[in-house]
Amino acid sequence: MITFAEIMSNDNFTILRQLKDGEKYYAHIKGDSKETLSEHTNLVMKYFDRLVTENNLESLIDRLIEKDVVKVFSSLNHELQNLVKTMFVGTIYFHDFGKINENFQREKMLNLSFPQINNGISSDHSILSAYLFLAYFSKIIFKSTFPDKEKFYLYTFSIILSHSIFKHHRIINDAFKYSINETLLEALDHYYDRFIGNFFIERNYLAQLLKKNDEFANFKSDYTDDSAIYILLKLNSSLLTASDYLATNEFMLGCKVEDYGTLTPKVRSKIIKGIENIPYNKSLYENFDYYTSLESENLQEFSKESLNHIRQKLSSEVITNFRNNKNKKLFYIEAPTGSGKTNLSLLVISELLKTRSDITKIFYVFPFTSLITQNINDFRTYMELGENEIIQIHSKAPFNHNASDDLYGSLHQNYIDALFVNFPFVLLSHIKFFNSLISNDKEDNYLLHRIANSVVIIDELQSYTPSEWDKLNYLINEFSESLNITFVLMSATLPKISRLLVNKTKDYFVYLVKDKKSYFNNPNFANRVRFNFDYLNHSQLSFSNESFADIVLKHSEDYYANEKHVHTLIEFITKKSAKSFFEFITPFKEKGYDLIFIDGTVLEPRRIEVIEYLKSDERRDKIIIVATQVIEAGLNLDMDIGFKDTSILDAEEQFAGRINRNASKLNSIVYLFNSGNAKSVYEEDLRFKVQNKVKKEILNEILKEKDFDKYYSHVFENIINYNNDVFAENISSFLNSLRLLKYWDVRNSFKLIDNKTISIFVPLCVGKKYFSFNELIFLKHNKIFKEGDTQVNGEGVFELYLHLISQKGDDVGFLQNKAELKILSAIMSKFVFNSYLNNNFFNILRHYGEECHGYFYLYNWQKVYSYENGLKADLETDCNFL
Repeated sequence: MITFAEIMSNDNFTILRQLKDGEKYYAHIKGDSKETLSEHTNLVMKYFDRLVTENNLESLIDRLIEKDVVKVFSSLNHELQNLVKTMFVGTIYFHDFGKINENFQREKMLNLSFPQINNGISSDHSILSAYLFLAYFSKIIFKSTFPDKEKFYLYTFSIILSHSIFKHHRIINDAFKYSINETLLEALDHYYDRFIGNFFIERNYLAQLLKKNDEFANFKSDYTDDSAIYILLKLNSSLLTASDYLATNEFMLGCKVEDYGTLTPKVRSKIIKGIENIPYNKSLYENFDYYTSLESENLQEFSKESLNHIRQKLSSEVITNFRNNKNKKLFYIEAPTGSGKTNLSLLVISELLKTRSDITKIFYVFPFTSLITQNINDFRTYMELGENEIIQIHSKAPFNHNASDDLYGSLHQNYIDALFVNFPFVLLSHIKFFNSLISNDKEDNYLLHRIANSVVIIDELQSYTPSEWDKLNYLINEFSESLNITFVLMSATLPKISRLLVNKTKDYFVYLVKDKKSYFNNPNFANRVRFNFDYLNHSQLSFSNESFADIVLKHSEDYYANEKHVHTLIEFITKKSAKSFFEFITPFKEKGYDLIFIDGTVLEPRRIEVIEYLKSDERRDKIIIVATQVIEAGLNLDMDIGFKDTSILDAEEQFAGRINRNASKLNSIVYLFNSGNAKSVYEEDLRFKVQNKVKKEILNEILKEKDFDKYYSHVFENIINYNNDVFAENISSFLNSLRLLKYWDVRNSFKLIDNKTISIFVPLCVGKKYFSFNELIFLKHNKIFKEGDTQVNGEGVFELYLHLISQKGDDVGFLQNKAELKILSAIMSKFVFNSYLNNNFFNILRHYGEECHGYFYLYNWQKVYSYENGLKADLETDCNFL
């Protein structure tokens, strides 16, 4: 197939030289400086070339084109493929041709040498650019000698790719729902005449093409590959918008991007060496044959030594099975809680980097931001990675610290690097990662071209709703094949996701733990925490704080009598029940207990404070933490015994991961109880529905034996029996939207987590130690914080936010404002908790605050909120907090 270099050097990409008086057309202005349309286009093409080269994209784009051509025509057609590839590059070249619009020049560029005209699009330029792209390539197709079907295919492709141009300042949506502007079509001859030469199709012919959208859509649906063009157009949009942004940024701010954050030999070596020099990994590699030869039946003693040996045997098995399948792209790690799944994944990363030169980046995907913040410092330390080599990407993430004390000297570069993830090792959330695959939002889509040729680790897979598993499996398979992504999926409970589909497909996963039962049933994992089901027999109608407090106190005191310390964790399903019980056990303080409350309304700095306290020498011997399900979301706790309000088996196992986390205790037990609140939270979860149909004795046995395969066989048996039609329609509708390039519908039909939440801002004071170096400089610059202050005042932070969002200005001001809002977002997250939308709750809360520019500002917080315990209980309805 023709190369991008050959395409960009041929006559198709010299048209701007034929633009009459081309030097008079501006693309951007900055003060007295003017950037011509030709200069901007050349710079965009330069960035496109760099992005393709740095991310090794050309062969992937070739394969996507070939895949679709073969699907339609049953064989390769090199001449046709070359023209498709030329049109792919043509979107980049033509994307701003519409800036020859006189209204754009006059209104946006202040170029008064152009008159105001009525062309039907005011000062818009995107639609005119799309029309000129279509008119240019339609003429090439029309004059070609291709047979009718090939021509129709090419016209279809040109319509699809023009959508990328039309939406390059908005969001891609429905590629076949084209905007037909009759006034602009009438004016096209006027714009054709701006060029020296006859480059474009006759405008009436173009109008006819635009009116065949239904025919093009039907052709796409009937003949072409389901996913190839979906991914190709999304990738085209990603490259176009990224190249345009970077080029604009270079002219407006003088900020050139030279480092695209791909894996260099030096960084590869640091990662491999760092992972393999972790003490327990060093021992593993030095004694690899020994650990491989160990027999599981000889490692049944419950002891620290036996635990270390079984972990090393598991690690050696994962490495061995990887080495036997090192060229595969889909891997699955099933390992019990406490076995060190994170380290297992790091070992796979090390092995991948040693054997696969095609990997350009590493993405580590977590379900919760708390897991990201906990792991990033460990990763930095293990691998000795610098600030330009590893980053965390999420709403609460600060900019990486720059060596310069001049925050504003590097602010724009930091913002660009974070926006385009110019780092070889990236930690990010599930939502952020999967949005890059299915979202039609511009900023989400920037990431797509960066993910190609990467290795992606996805942890805690069971946190996704079962209704999305079939789509999840489809997306992982398709994107892995199309963009050369190596996936490593991990879960302690969810078994072999690709074997549990309603619409079964071939299982392409390599399972790196072959005999998982030998690990799950090993006493060091199975008996690390024992489950006690005695209190599930109690009627939920008779559950009371008084009777439950007696139970908690009895078992806590018994443990203390034996061990001389007791750290007890209690989880309720709703905040209302948790807060009610916490207040009821206040008298426990008289018995020497330190009482701590954690729920979704407690701010992040307080949660960090609690974790630091529990790890410190100052912690008391007797501690009780009362919490909601927020403690399942990655809080790094290691408690002695636990009490769990029963819900679904996955959640029970997640909770158990907070008890005896290091397997150093002998008598750790999780006592399950039933407050009767599970239905209010889990009513729509298919696992909860199924559990109500399975005998409690069976569920208890599954949890005790860690036989989650058996659990999910019940789950899927019921799904197939009772919901097959619903699931079939679910995946069918998803695939149809994807096939027809309805990007908005694809995004809306893939819901990992319900995002209908609101952020509540609490304007209290937070200690300065929870803010990064750069954040404090930023706050000092904006006079929110001064030397000698020990706290940051939330009122001042919110006032700064209101000031920044009210700012208007030129492109330079806009880009700086975006960068400032990004750094402020991380600062504001320390004052924010999120709540699912609930009208009853907000009708009450409005007495204490008001909705304000994307937040609910709790201005009267002193009456209803405390730093230690979050929102007061007497406000509660049955709302749930994240």
